[in-house]
Parts: sequence; structure tokens; C-alpha cells
Amino acid sequence: MSLSLTSRQLMTVLCFFILMMGAFSGPLDVSEGGSGETAMRVAKAPSVLLKLVNAGMACLVGLWGLASLPSARKYLASLPGLVLCMIALIFLMTCLTSITSASLPIALVFIAYLLLIPTCLVVLDLRGSMAAVLAGCLLFTCAALFLYYFVPRLGVFIEEFDDGVIIERLGGLSQPNHTGRTALIGLLLTTYFVRLRSLSWRVSLGLFTLFLLAGVLAMSRTAMLGVAICLVVLNLDLIFTRVGLTACWLGVVGGLAGLFVLLAMGGEEALAKKVLGAVTKTGDLEEVTQVTGRSDIWERTIKLIRGRPLQGYGLGANKIMLIDHLQSTHNILLHPTLAAGIFAGGLTLLLLLWNLANVFTYPNLLIRALSAYILISGLTEDTIYETFPGACTLLWIICCLWPIERHRPQSDGAGLLSMWMRPRA
Repeated sequence: MSLSLTSRQLMTVLCFFILMMGAFSGPLDVSEGGSGETAMRVAKAPSVLLKLVNAGMACLVGLWGLASLPSARKYLASLPGLVLCMIALIFLMTCLTSITSASLPIALVFIAYLLLIPTCLVVLDLRGSMAAVLAGCLLFTCAALFLYYFVPRLGVFIEEFDDGVIIERLGGLSQPNHTGRTALIGLLLTTYFVRLRSLSWRVSLGLFTLFLLAGVLAMSRTAMLGVAICLVVLNLDLIFTRVGLTACWLGVVGGLAGLFVLLAMGGEEALAKKVLGAVTKTGDLEEVTQVTGRSDIWERTIKLIRGRPLQGYGLGANKIMLIDHLQSTHNILLHPTLAAGIFAGGLTLLLLLWNLANVFTYPNLLIRALSAYILISGLTEDTIYETFPGACTLLWIICCLWPIERHRPQSDGAGLLSMWMRPRA
């Protein structure tokens, strides 16, 4: 019994550590900082090695879980699990016709984490898995903020616009949109643990401050809009109470009253500037109407898809095919379609519809909030199927697999982390 408990503790620690490092290392790419200096390009090599080692460990632990835990196999044998496996198979098949040699490693890394997630859900439970992702997001955000303030040569991402406007954004460890998404996911998960009373108010306040600061400095508007909506979803049970509804109505009335007072005092111009400043980086309305250039990117991506609709161009080909269009499709559906054809895009659409259904029907508010966040973020970003899966891809797989039953399947694992993070009375 002692030996069995020790092995279960070891698997708990391994699952937590690998999932945490996946959330941390997935978006890690120092070479995408503020410039293309040689030192930064060289710094990329250790991060790639870290990602590959973590993916290898994920594959081994995932295979162990599928071999020894019936509940883990049950997740992958579900309809969403089978769809994910079919997508992974398509990714492998399209490597044969890919235009880049990077497709096979990217497909294998995705498969490794796909094998890991069911094991984590059994061994760590939902709460433990979310704690691991939160730890990874916190580690990534702290490192990005450190570089931003103390090593600005690496931590500040300089974005130049056609009219000569220069914007300094939080980069450091990755492209600002990736950094913002990771930080705001951490904010969402922190709110979840606050609701569970698993964090003290001092720790909660510190985490909220770090994640919110990083989100604002990264200037990722889609991520900020998504997290604002999802915070509402996560707290629907509090909002739909007498106190919650009263507070909402008072907020609406107070906001309208303040707006009328401002307009009556002739502050229309100041109000317009504040609104534009909140929804744009440069204060130019055209930035919103053109979705910061994404409409051109989508048009170019669709033309490329028509050229190879069945097999696509291979995972990672977007950096080649869209080299003059920010090297990204900036859409959650166009990304897999460009990479692996319309079948991969269609299967991804099915899973996203499953996520959308869970937003409105699944009883767990966190799954609803995370599903909504991924869908909103995916409107203007790739979000999932990252080169190395980060927090978004890992949480998306969890949101696809966890809701297969209304009640959690009987765990074959230790579930030790759930006991460590038991809510306080």
C-alpha cells in the first residue's frame, strides 16, 4: 500500500509539473521580442529544447495513463475524443504533402499533449489541472513583466504602423497577443479559485494585479474583451441573485447618468477620444473597421485554401505562406484549414460547436467561461493548434473532453491535488 501511494503521488507530481510547463513553455519564443538581434535568436534554442523535452514527457505519461487508467481511455473514446484523434491523424497524413519539414514535429507534439490531457483529468481532476495551468500562466507572466521593466531590450515589443505611430507593448517571452492571452487566462483561473475559496485574499489580490497589468501592457483587445465577457459567465450564479441584479441595475443607471451629464457639459469630443483610445492602439477608427489589417489576411488565407483545399500546406506553413501577412491566419478556423485542409477545418468546427453548446448548457461555470473565451479569442487569433500547445490549446482540449458526462467519471488516480486544494470552510 505504501508503494502504491508513492507511485500515485509521483504521477500526480509529474502530471502537475508537465501541464504547468506546457502552459509556460508553449507560447515561449524570446526571438519574437522587440527586435531581431542575434542574441535573441540564439536565446530561442534553449526554449525549443525545453518544449521538446516537456512534450516527450507528456507523451510518456499520457501513454502510461491510457495503458493503466480506464477512465483516461474513456475520455479519448468519447465522441469529442475521437474527433480530436481524427484531427491528429489528418495532421500526420498532411505531413506527406507539406511544404515545410516542421509539420511532422508539430503534429507529434500536438499528439503528445492530446495523450496527456485525459491522464491529467483523471489523476489531477479538473481543479488540479486548472491549478497546473494557472501556475504555468503565472510563471510566464512574471517572467514577461520582469523583462519588460528590467530588460526592455528584450521585454518591449515595438509595433510600427503605416502612419508612423509607434506603440510599445509587453512582449519579452512571446508576441504580445500570446502574452496577453496567457495573462488573462491566468486572471480567469484566479477568479475560479477565489470562488472556490482556495486562495487567501492577499494571494488573490497579488495575482489579479499581475495578470491585469500584463493584459493591459500587452494591449490585446480581443483577449481583454473575451475575459471581460467570460468573467460575467463565470459569476452568473452570483449575478442572478437579488443583490447581483440590484448591483447591475445600479451600475447601468449610474453609467447612463454619467454619460448624460458628460454630454450635457459638451464633452462629446473627450468622450469619443476615450472610447477610441479604449478600443484602438492608435486612436484611429479605421483600425477597428479593418480589424487591424486582419481582413486582408483573411482574404489572402482564403485564396491560399482554394489552391489546396484537401491537403492544405502543412502545420507551420502559415509562417511561409503568409510571410507578408504577419505569418498567421488570425482565425481559429482558417488556421487548421490552411494547415491540413477542409476536413481538419470541418472537424474543428464540430468541436467548436460542441464548445458553444456547453457555453449555454453545461453546469460547470468554469468550463462555460473557458469555452466562451476560446471562441471569442478565436475570432481574430489562431488561439489553438499552436506550434507548441500553450494554455489556450491545453484548456481547449480539456473543455472538449471534460463535459462528456454531466458527472465526473470515477477516478482511477490519486486525486491528491484536489485534497491539497480543498476549499476552506
